Amino acid sequence: MRRFFKAEIMEFLRNSIIPHRKVLLMGGVDADLLEAVRPSRGFQVCSEDADIDALKREHPDFVFAPGIGGQIAGQRFEYIILDDYLHYENRLDALFKVLKELMSRETKVFIMCVNPLAIFTLIVASKLGLPVPRLNRNILRLGDIENLARIFNYEVLDKGFRFICPFRLCGLGEWMNRVIPRIAIIRRLCFGQFLVLRMMPPPPDAQRLSCSVVIPCYNEEGNIAECLERIPAFGTSLEIIVVDDGSRDNTKSVVEEVMKRKENVRLISYARNRGKGYAINEGWKGARGDVLMMLDCDMTTPPEELPNFHYVMECGAEFINGSRIVYPREKHSLGRINRIGITLFALLIRWITQRRITDTFCGTKVLLKRHWEVYIIKEFLWGDWDLFFAAARYRMKMVEFPVHYRTRKAGEAKMRPFRHGFKLLIHSLKGLRMIR
Repeated sequence: MRRFFKAEIMEFLRNSIIPHRKVLLMGGVDADLLEAVRPSRGFQVCSEDADIDALKREHPDFVFAPGIGGQIAGQRFEYIILDDYLHYENRLDALFKVLKELMSRETKVFIMCVNPLAIFTLIVASKLGLPVPRLNRNILRLGDIENLARIFNYEVLDKGFRFICPFRLCGLGEWMNRVIPRIAIIRRLCFGQFLVLRMMPPPPDAQRLSCSVVIPCYNEEGNIAECLERIPAFGTSLEIIVVDDGSRDNTKSVVEEVMKRKENVRLISYARNRGKGYAINEGWKGARGDVLMMLDCDMTTPPEELPNFHYVMECGAEFINGSRIVYPREKHSLGRINRIGITLFALLIRWITQRRITDTFCGTKVLLKRHWEVYIIKEFLWGDWDLFFAAARYRMKMVEFPVHYRTRKAGEAKMRPFRHGFKLLIHSLKGLRMIR
């Protein structure tokens, strides 16, 4: 049972942490969890009963210590993992203060704990002679840890429960551990709970970011020129990248005309239509801005609203999804079938990601350039959902921002509700495999 839970925690962390980062693990008597997350540099504060000398011999590339001091003091880590650590810490207030000395603004703290409701089960397992964690521990509910985090000025990026089934059951246990923690009420019976924290970001004036706006186009000669003219200046610098996705009309030549009078517009063009996801990848690949945006050139989302998204990124967001649900929409901007699809797919992706999502089809989404390699879109036809899955998997600070929605200016929409909707339904199952 204990071995299975350890394997589940290792898989959860391996799936949730971007590899080749500087990582500090607090807790544990071996280096299995630290190895699992594939750090560029690994440090570990070991439990009291760990053989530190043996660990140093077995893992000479990692740094092991009995406490926060020596080679660990003064370091700044990209990830800090507290593996069952809070349960045995008698000065939680001091710990939350010390953690900040090891963190930068971007550091994420993963806290792994035993659910207090599972303590009785562990007591029974102990009586039966099964190996279980130490039972003399602090009793911490998720709300207790959240309260401490807020007191010491941390923000909660994600939280939840994990590991409802302690046995493999020929593979059934693994699927139970993916599905049941997403079901309200029942998930509170899980053995494990987790939180992901980050220091509260500084005021927006403390950071200024540049921006790259990527506009995928396919047969948009009637829209693209006006769209480019309407994008206002914002950020420390702004570049606009138009990706001509194999258009058969005059989209390319129209953009080239605009480029003669707008120096910050660039064009990427290729002959074969590859899909929106492919076009966005190509645009982001060569982008130079700190912030990466995607914008549909049909102007259903007004280009004038892009500075609002940029401001939210400067305030500390890591991924922003535009939502057309808040403001009244122009008449005939969305058909009835489309509205039903928006609602149903939003509920589905919300359940899979366990994040508040009201609109998955808005064409305006924003992320940070430094993370873009984990956002690479694999579903080229309509790749927006890969972005949701990646942001949820790596516990990014996800924000929804309301946009006004207008009727398309010219041309026709590329979305076909039934044909594309069925493909997206199948593609959504990928999220269950990605997000632990």
